[in-house]
Amino acid sequence: MRQYGTWISYSGTARLPLALVLLAVAAALCYAGIRLPLLKVSRATFFSLALMLAVFAVWALAGFGYPSAPVPTALNVTSKIVAFVATLTLFLPQRTPAQTGDLAAGQPRPQTSD
Repeated sequence: MRQYGTWISYSGTARLPLALVLLAVAAALCYAGIRLPLLKVSRATFFSLALMLAVFAVWALAGFGYPSAPVPTALNVTSKIVAFVATLTLFLPQRTPAQTGDLAAGQPRPQTSD
């Protein structure tokens, strides 16, 4: 294996276990996608994904620098936090129109007793 600083390149026989692990993970994700119920994508998920793409665009304009300087470090941390929020919004319970009071559908907001 060739070593560049602290990074070790996968070469020769080291690539085979890496390829097998990646194929196993891809197969497990495909199986889980078939067996698990579909997630409903909410408006919050779309906004989170848009924000994540915006952070990546800013990071690309900054040159996708390695996170050793302050700006790439901040963009790296921000992208990870936004990606976590986007994933979290997939698992939030969905609100029904009766809960949100969909005025466009002609349903008034539910009355609360105070």
